[in-house]
Amino acid sequence: MPEPILLMMSAAPTSSDPEGSLTPTRIADVLVASSREFSSYLEQEVGSRAVSTEILQDAFGRGTQNIGTLNSNESAVGWFYRLLRNAVIDQPRSEGSSEPKFSAFRAQVEQQLEPGVSLAGAIQRYIQALSVVLEPESAAALCSVELGGMSIDDFASAAGISARLAGTRVSDARAALRRRVVSSSGICMVHGRWNCACGLGFVGYGQARAREPLAE
Repeated sequence: MPEPILLMMSAAPTSSDPEGSLTPTRIADVLVASSREFSSYLEQEVGSRAVSTEILQDAFGRGTQNIGTLNSNESAVGWFYRLLRNAVIDQPRSEGSSEPKFSAFRAQVEQQLEPGVSLAGAIQRYIQALSVVLEPESAAALCSVELGGMSIDDFASAAGISARLAGTRVSDARAALRRRVVSSSGICMVHGRWNCACGLGFVGYGQARAREPLAE
């Protein structure tokens, strides 16, 4: 099953491709675009753009607070779902949302320790979109194992490396992706800037507002 590796290697940025190089601007653009898309998915599930944005902000904020767990061997899909699930369960309100839709979605994630098919697919698409801000080797490892369903042994064989090195590469790729996700906590979803003064950063309205200078 080498196809996922070849696909991601061709899609991953390289130093000879200025348009795809890992500059801060490029990383911010990818993080914002992919997070907007995932927020749109949540909006359909809960019936409110404001609530979907707050859920995602809360999830990113939790990732920032738990950055010490980033080097664990937990899958990227499982890690992100855990953050999202806790954010949905703890969401204090559903103002402006369709109450039946929001309640149904919350009940679904409360009952499931792993995402359902639809949500798992959305998370996988989100991870695949973010893979372009990883180094090529990390992108290939992550997408082959996390998204392509390859075992560590199969990935090692396809990549021509030892199983031990393959396991390390996958673990490092997962940690690198989590760091990218957590880094988006300071980016404004509307304007695509870090530490934006509009108060719509992924860290959540309260924390973002606290960073704004007081009006004179």
